[in-house]
Amino acid sequence: MFKSILQHLRIPYSLYLMPIFAFAACQYPFSDARTLVISFIAIHLFLYPADNGFSSWFEKRTSGYITLRNYSPVPNGLLLVSILFDITGILLGLLISWQFALMLLIYGVVSKAFSHPFIRLKKYGFFALIIVAVFQGGFAYLMSFLALQHLGFAQLNDPKIWIPASLCAVMILGFYPMTQIYQHSADREHGDRTASMILG
Repeated sequence: MFKSILQHLRIPYSLYLMPIFAFAACQYPFSDARTLVISFIAIHLFLYPADNGFSSWFEKRTSGYITLRNYSPVPNGLLLVSILFDITGILLGLLISWQFALMLLIYGVVSKAFSHPFIRLKKYGFFALIIVAVFQGGFAYLMSFLALQHLGFAQLNDPKIWIPASLCAVMILGFYPMTQIYQHSADREHGDRTASMILG
């Protein structure tokens, strides 16, 4: 069961979003290696995998993602582990600041609304694409930058921060539909019509 849960958390896939964090890290100099390590672990080893596991749990997929080919069926403990990963990530975030922890929580809630059957933002085509671009791109950049630079929310109101955050959102907007190509058949089964399907 442990191996199956680990597969569905898709930690290697989470690392594909690392350029957002790296971009935030290289914007301005900082000397706090502890914050760098904690924020990286909270985001890439707990927050993103928790969302991956949550998505797999509700979509019950064993295929449809390149990284899920030949994976085992969704195990019973996956949802619980996903929630525990979320909590762990937020607790790690508190070691940096309550603002960072709150942003981790907000990101997690929006991400889960994307695949939860009661809300399922994913089915709303281009609106869903905008949500993904804003949160996986711009919000993730702001979250990382806030943590690395030990900022508060008020200090994020700066064009020098919002411009690169917007660039991250545009980057996600551009390539996210391509990452959904392998899910088209499964999405049809769920009655979804994603932006990737609309764009062909």
